[in-house]
Amino acid sequence: MIENFKKQLGENLKVLIKSGLIPGYSGIGAKELCKVEEYALGSLPYVYKEFLITCGKEPSRYFKEVSIDLYPDLLELKDVFDEANSEAKSPVTLESDVFLIGEYSGEQFWYFKMSDGNDPAVYFLSIWDNHTYKEDDHLSNFLLSISGVRT
Repeated sequence: MIENFKKQLGENLKVLIKSGLIPGYSGIGAKELCKVEEYALGSLPYVYKEFLITCGKEPSRYFKEVSIDLYPDLLELKDVFDEANSEAKSPVTLESDVFLIGEYSGEQFWYFKMSDGNDPAVYFLSIWDNHTYKEDDHLSNFLLSISGVRT
């Protein structure tokens, strides 16, 4: 899957443009990628880097099924998590290698573990009921499926 990810991502974006759902897309540059990796305290998985380089700034409307944050908003996810977690009945402790990629209503989060390789699993976490489950075995599948484009 990892070898076809960039190609399929490009095809999904073309379908979304052709259908009028997005006007275009833009990725982040090397300087911005360095900022994200500084924020992450390490090297990002290959799949996530490719995603950010291809469409990490726009389009926010790429996502139909979940709320994934793009650059620069993704650099605020830890703060959003910490604020919501401080108000939760049962605060959640994240492992040190967790990288948050999205949130919904400040109480539901999606993340992967930095130590899980170049195409890590994606997890969902609800702070209010302290519930976590594996959303997908592969970040590549997850990122492709949330575009709303069915292949």
